[in-house]
Amino acid sequence: MSTANGHTDLNLTHRTRLAILWNTGIVTLISVGQFGVMLVMVRLLSPGVYGQYGLLMAIVGFLYVFSAQNFVDYTLQVRLETDVYYQDIFTASVGVSFVLFAVTNIIALVVRVLPDYANIQTPLHLLSFGFLLQPGRAVRIAMLKRALDWKRIRILHGIGAILSACICISLAYGGAGIYALLVPTFIVPLPFLYDFFFRCSWRPTWGWDFERLKPALKFGANRQLSGAIVAGRRLLESSMVVQVLGYATFGVYGRAIGLAELICNRMLGHAIEALYPSLTKIDSGTSRFRRISGLVLRTSTWLSIPIAALMGQLGAVIVKLIYGDKWLEVIPLVGWSMALAATGAIYFTLYKLLLAHEQQTQCLWADVMLIAGTIMSLYFLLPSGLIAYMQGLLVTQIVLVVVAVLMLRSGRGIDAGAVLQAFAAPIIGTVCASVIFYHDVALAAGELAKPLIVGVQVVLFVVIYTVVVRIMSPGSLRELVSYMPKRGLLNRALLLK
Repeated sequence: MSTANGHTDLNLTHRTRLAILWNTGIVTLISVGQFGVMLVMVRLLSPGVYGQYGLLMAIVGFLYVFSAQNFVDYTLQVRLETDVYYQDIFTASVGVSFVLFAVTNIIALVVRVLPDYANIQTPLHLLSFGFLLQPGRAVRIAMLKRALDWKRIRILHGIGAILSACICISLAYGGAGIYALLVPTFIVPLPFLYDFFFRCSWRPTWGWDFERLKPALKFGANRQLSGAIVAGRRLLESSMVVQVLGYATFGVYGRAIGLAELICNRMLGHAIEALYPSLTKIDSGTSRFRRISGLVLRTSTWLSIPIAALMGQLGAVIVKLIYGDKWLEVIPLVGWSMALAATGAIYFTLYKLLLAHEQQTQCLWADVMLIAGTIMSLYFLLPSGLIAYMQGLLVTQIVLVVVAVLMLRSGRGIDAGAVLQAFAAPIIGTVCASVIFYHDVALAAGELAKPLIVGVQVVLFVVIYTVVVRIMSPGSLRELVSYMPKRGLLNRALLLK
């Protein structure tokens, strides 16, 4: 919705900037903590355990698609606060959660008779209780997102993350195995539930009005279909890799993908998430929406492309430093996983822009293309190994990025010039900066010299990349810097007026 006056426009911009800073800032701290926990956990648990965990998350993730989350998310699309009916949505959420609780336990009984998957039965029974915690957490987060109160969201998230980290490590040391990895499912929601039921004194009236819920159900059904396709893809991938290559190999693959997502697109994803509620308040098809779309896409490409290239070049050093000698099989996969993470981050950005632009049908078609590409890669390339399979996924994601750009452009959601600015500078800058890795001196160096050499390489890469971008797109860089803290200092450092 267009802002009514200049004051409202400035207020929305200010609240959006604070939302992004709080969301990315606190998530950065949480991610650092999670990174530390991972350093401990990968040394206590085997690749096979991580393989089991990956399959469990794929199963639960697929079922989660059919939860009430999708029509809870409809509250972010509603322009007027009076048109949001939290009591109705909460009642529906509770009913759906009990159904999913029962379905998960039925699936756990079924996998018991399947030899390849029988060992995940008991953990799956346990995870079914997580669905019962979902309604209160989902509605409370929706309320806070509508208010752009990301500060409170991330504080509550941080409390849950700290508690779950302590319990995870304790259980892993005690030999709990797979159960140590399941702790966040039950601990992270607790601060939100406390905030919802005790601090806010929420009391359900169990109200239900089908007519009022119709728009939310329609939106949720569309998103559930898209979500089912995406989650079905993950479930298919997990089960196929386990069946063809085993739990241990799937655990190695999961660690490669997890490392890439943590480094390459975790912060970016949370920044887009914080920005999304503000995007839905802007009229689609307007010049203002196109300008913001260009800025958002440019932020995504300018960050994800160079980070993926830099980390891919340092893959062997990073794996040895983070995971240790037990995970050396991850090294050949790092470059490909970083490329997948970068294209995935760009596609995610375009997907959210399409959704904010009210192009849900186009999002659904993109999801269909994604699972089609995954199925072909699994069928034709997975038997040749993980790298061949990842190459197939990379081609699929690149095609999807191109298609998503064309969809957004055809709907007047972005300008052609903004697309060119988003991709030209980071690609050329990354190619120029990557010349410092022509000889991999870091791996050949001694243990004492290696950290210094890696540090010099990183600094040189950043400097070269920044100089190229500054020369090619000074105006676009100036606009991006204007949204950052300490922008005056950054403008002077980059010689921007």
